Amino acid sequence: MRVKKRILFSLFAALFLLFVHTAQTQAQTVPITFNSGNYSGQWAVSGVTNFLTGDQTLDLAPGNYILRFGWHNGQNSIDVQTDGSVT
Repeated sequence: MRVKKRILFSLFAALFLLFVHTAQTQAQTVPITFNSGNYSGQWAVSGVTNFLTGDQTLDLAPGNYILRFGWHNGQNSIDVQTDGSVT
């Protein structure tokens, strides 16, 4: 019986920690709007999205990302700041 209680407690603790980690990870993202302007082709944020088209808003954690354009390997590096600004 004690072993079952320990297993249940361990499982509960693991689920709680997973919930806390997930909530913290989601809270650390900022909404970034990508305005495609006159560009009608496909674009993607490497490691985050598949190819997209048109204007999109993505929730990104602060950090460096590669913005890829179309199938011709065009790309730019962007830095997302904690305040939501992009450089």
